[in-house]
Amino acid sequence: MDYPIQTPDQLRQYIIGLRKKAGYSQEEAGALLGLTQQGYQRLERNPGNVSFAKIMKVFQVLQGTLILRDSRVQANLVNESDNPSQKKTGSGDNLTSLLAGPRMGLSFADVQSFGPPVKPAVSE
Repeated sequence: MDYPIQTPDQLRQYIIGLRKKAGYSQEEAGALLGLTQQGYQRLERNPGNVSFAKIMKVFQVLQGTLILRDSRVQANLVNESDNPSQKKTGSGDNLTSLLAGPRMGLSFADVQSFGPPVKPAVSE
């Protein structure tokens, strides 16, 4: 199930839920992340002050996944269902069919697979 997260407090609640679902205490989760219980407690209390890399490590340890979605696409899908005459994109394709699939989004593994940005060649 997807959980939209738009605030640090929502992220905090999600991380706490993941930890409890995994059956870990704060001390156990902290140990898996190389943190003390107090360090993990600070992370859980205010994840907005933690680096993105650390949050991704928390998701990895607690078996969570980060999926990013363009909220404008979601709004377009809702608008299309209200107005069937607007279901075509500029190219004439049905937007819903373009987005067909079990989920629209990227997992952390998907993002990692893109690799580092490539620097353009400099001509001499």
